[in-house]
Amino acid sequence: MEDSVRITKLKGMENWPLWKFQMRVILASSEVGSIISGDWTRPSPKITRTSEKETDEEAKLRWQNQINNWKKADSKCQKLIVTSIDDGPLQYLINCETAFEMWEKLLSIYEQKSEASIHLLQQKFFSYSKDPMDDISTHISKLENLGRKLSLAGEPITDNMVMTKILMTLPKDYQHFYSAWDSIPTGSKTVNNLTSRLLIEESRIQQIKGEVGDQEKSSAFSAKFQNKSSGKRGSYSKNKKELINTNNKLNCFYCGKKGHFKRDCKSYLRSMELKKTSTSDSNENAFISESTLNNTTTDMWVLDSGASDHMCAKLEWFSSYEPLVNTQHITIGDGSNLYATGKGNINILTYINGNWKRNYLANVLHVPDLKFNLFSCGTSLDKGLKLTSDNKICEFTKNGQVVLTGKRNGRLFELQVKVEVPNKTECYANIAVENTLQLWHERLGHQNIQYVKNCLVKHNIDYTTKDEQFFCDDCIIGKQQRKSFDKSTTKHTNVGELIHADLCGPMQKDSIGGSKYFLLFKDDFSHFRTVYFIKNKYEVKNIIEIFIKGIKTDTGSKVKILRTDNGLEFVNNDITSILQKYGIRHQTTVPYTPEQNGKVERENRTVVEAARTMICAKNLDVSLWAEGVNTAVYILNMTGTSSEKGKPPYELYFKVKPDIKHLRVFGTVVYTHIPKQKRRKWDPKSEKGIFVGYSNDTKGYRVWYSKSNKISLCRDIIFEKECTKFENIITDKLEFTETSTQIEENENQVKDEVVVDNNRMVLRDRSTLKPPDRYNVQSFIADCVEPLTFNEAITGHQVNEWRCAMNDELMSLNKNETWTLVDLPRNKVALRNAWVFKTKYKSDG
Repeated sequence: MEDSVRITKLKGMENWPLWKFQMRVILASSEVGSIISGDWTRPSPKITRTSEKETDEEAKLRWQNQINNWKKADSKCQKLIVTSIDDGPLQYLINCETAFEMWEKLLSIYEQKSEASIHLLQQKFFSYSKDPMDDISTHISKLENLGRKLSLAGEPITDNMVMTKILMTLPKDYQHFYSAWDSIPTGSKTVNNLTSRLLIEESRIQQIKGEVGDQEKSSAFSAKFQNKSSGKRGSYSKNKKELINTNNKLNCFYCGKKGHFKRDCKSYLRSMELKKTSTSDSNENAFISESTLNNTTTDMWVLDSGASDHMCAKLEWFSSYEPLVNTQHITIGDGSNLYATGKGNINILTYINGNWKRNYLANVLHVPDLKFNLFSCGTSLDKGLKLTSDNKICEFTKNGQVVLTGKRNGRLFELQVKVEVPNKTECYANIAVENTLQLWHERLGHQNIQYVKNCLVKHNIDYTTKDEQFFCDDCIIGKQQRKSFDKSTTKHTNVGELIHADLCGPMQKDSIGGSKYFLLFKDDFSHFRTVYFIKNKYEVKNIIEIFIKGIKTDTGSKVKILRTDNGLEFVNNDITSILQKYGIRHQTTVPYTPEQNGKVERENRTVVEAARTMICAKNLDVSLWAEGVNTAVYILNMTGTSSEKGKPPYELYFKVKPDIKHLRVFGTVVYTHIPKQKRRKWDPKSEKGIFVGYSNDTKGYRVWYSKSNKISLCRDIIFEKECTKFENIITDKLEFTETSTQIEENENQVKDEVVVDNNRMVLRDRSTLKPPDRYNVQSFIADCVEPLTFNEAITGHQVNEWRCAMNDELMSLNKNETWTLVDLPRNKVALRNAWVFKTKYKSDG
């Protein structure tokens, strides 16, 4: 940072608003402010010419200059940010590669707490009262400081509000000041003017009290002198009564009441006692005795009676670890300061009677700059351990059994302890096995906590209760909302009586399949949802007809009412013709009142927020929005609420109770098996991918491979740790390829591998055949995986289309006499054949 620039380093939430304002000004003045705003981004790796006259070499040179300028600006921006942050918050930026990532990381940590901070500051401001020990200038300064903090947090406090608060908190001695202030013209009523007048008034009041105090002292001295000089009996009693009468007329300098001095004032004594208590309680920092540290670096554990917590310097020793949101200040006996950045457990071996026994230390502070690993004596005693020691050894016992020993080493006791450094793979396995409520909350698409509990009880799934009060910040990021509209009281009793439909989009980024919108249908009775992904609004009419046929096939029920908004994609002649053809009544909302179709509007919000939360929780690319939406709809159908209590939408729709034990956390790293037919002898047998959802038509998981940007349907799959987050995954070129993994490896059950050859010969002229209209609609995400077997084709939601296609193919084979039924010759093996199910999107096949 430039020598002429000096700002207070970012320490945490307490100075975040002021630091953010100062840093933005500094970055803007350094001409790199557009880096953190996102206006100046890294140039695309794809080099394009700006004009026809520009040569490829010139374009490449221009691109190289752009990338060099961006790198120089980004490096400068990173330097300015990093050098103005304290060591504690700096831990969050270690994995950030660009200045924009650093800024976004800080915003995600501190900005989400701004609303809570605003509420706290507002409470402090409006409940603030004058400290009797503060003079007027200090009192006004504190109020102005609170107002300034609120302004920096985005909630400005006006001067009138500050002046009103100042007047409301004045002591009783200033009562007559109100009338004098009210007589001042409105234009002259400013905070500065009020401050100057109150300072004058304060001086006047102090002068009056000083004169009264002199009179008090004079009266007391006079009474004392008379007591000494008078020789008459009873003169002491008389003068004492006169002094008491004088005291009854005087005001206390502290509370303003009559009859006592400030030194005897109960209010003053009580406030001083509270001040001492608050001072002693305000120091929450850990303390290390001076004798525990020297200049020698060692891995040993040292017994320390001055440490308030166990402390360790090595991060790799922790078997469980949780970063601290605000770094904890550690005070050392020599006056220097250290900071704790995290807390967790450490597995140890203790040497007792010639044997090493396993144990662990809980709630150990991680202090990176610590030279000794400290064992807190106070913490151990609080947990019921007893300490005995002499000049050579020390022992900790519990219930009469020795649990820890140490030997004298100079002025310190070195504990006989070894650390079991955890294995990362074992840690992941242990975490994956532990069914916590938070894990199932993520598995079920971040649904309501109480409903997650009920769902797990219903399906007889055990979970640990240690984290029942966890706070899910991903839900806050993905679901924070305004107050919802009132719901309709009309109830329906059968599937298809009322269907809500709404179109959502266009999205800020195309899905991997190229979709820009999704069309959501919701049955009013069962709450079952059906989602389709489309490129443009012209496909809506075809999707509606497919949905009408599908609900008839799935449930046997007909659609009676379709309720939509007044969008042109729903209100047109084509839609009217389709609905009249099937005898469906079309209900639309009044213009500009989407609340009338509130169920599906709220459903869109629920689905999008669930998808956004799952994507944000794993730092995945936005192009996976369709996968997130498809997964959210799948989970809500399997576990969501319906019109009948205790039954999910899937059960009301299909009359079958669903099983949710196969659900996994969206975005989890997985390893998929590569079939024998698709690999060579020494090729890997597994491929790493990311789990992005479920298939509606087959029993398998959808897996995204970031390197090839492909999505496959897989069944042979291994899930890694389900709570892992990733760095942002961004793909420059989006290509969608339908691939599927074989389910069985047994050669007797494996189909022939399908090889697509773009240059294959045309066996017969099919150019005159016109494909049915039902094949014109593309389903880019949820319907992009084609069936592999006959059973999968006839059990999916496109069963009618596949049956027609198979019948057409059989008729063509019979008509052309392409086969003859004969007996298999002896000692001969027939060649296997198989149906190849392929969706053709274009009219030419």
